[in-house]
Amino acid sequence: MAAHALECASVRWPVLHMRLHQLVLLLLAMPALADTVPYGVSFDAILALEAPAPDLVESYGDAEEQRREFWLHPESDAPRPLVVLIHGGCWLNAYGVGHARALASALRDRGYVVLAPEYRRVGDVGGGWPGTLDDLRVAVRGALARADALGVDPERVGLVGHSAGGHLALLLALELRAEYPSLSGIGLAAITDPEQYALGSGSCHEATPEFFGGMPETRADAYRVGSPLRRLTAAPDAPLILIHGTDDPIVAPEQAEALAAVGNRVDLRWIGGATHFDLIHPGSGAFFALLDALPSVEGPGL
Repeated sequence: MAAHALECASVRWPVLHMRLHQLVLLLLAMPALADTVPYGVSFDAILALEAPAPDLVESYGDAEEQRREFWLHPESDAPRPLVVLIHGGCWLNAYGVGHARALASALRDRGYVVLAPEYRRVGDVGGGWPGTLDDLRVAVRGALARADALGVDPERVGLVGHSAGGHLALLLALELRAEYPSLSGIGLAAITDPEQYALGSGSCHEATPEFFGGMPETRADAYRVGSPLRRLTAAPDAPLILIHGTDDPIVAPEQAEALAAVGNRVDLRWIGGATHFDLIHPGSGAFFALLDALPSVEGPGL
């Protein structure tokens, strides 16, 4: 009887933990519930959003795709926290940084300096594994090296990525924390286990072997090095935040659960009823979950 009670308690605790997160996020969203869009946002709805142009665009390499887009706060005397926003799109060059601009400008309006890097993807010369991650490493390190000029506080940095961009953001966060210990790694509907994801039948699943140059059985080393799940298994104490919709049909919730299962400090935050693109719509209730996960904009002089 006691063993059965213990088993039941262990099953109920993850459910209670998920519901507590959902309640907290709902409370955070309450002041703006009347203005939020319903969950179930499509990619076309993201593309239709007003997307103010960046304040600064600069190159960090010779390829056209190697550029950084910034949304700045030049009127602020105090350093602002930085959000690095890595767009998704199945690692394919059919999907670019443009669809992240509405979210980037919304974050700027909330007090952040935002960097949305463009990078070489599958279909671009040098894109795919490992060139894509190499690009992002150069783009982010270069921006952080110029923190003062950009009005950025290097002690308050959130490295955020959505979907395939979440996969890249988590990899980069696990690398850069040695240089920037206060950096926050945040995955929005992130692909955390590309070996498992490559076995799926959706169009984004099928792009996984294109990115890695083959299936897991033929490119084992690439998948091993390019897997947030594998990397966190080797160093399970790295802190990461995952925000995931319970109804995501493109990146299944099991991807988030797998990473949370191997990490000692993975904070998994469920958004009940949310689907894949809700997490990058600044008019969605999920936007408040992202704000809650980011470094605080409160600081000296603000």
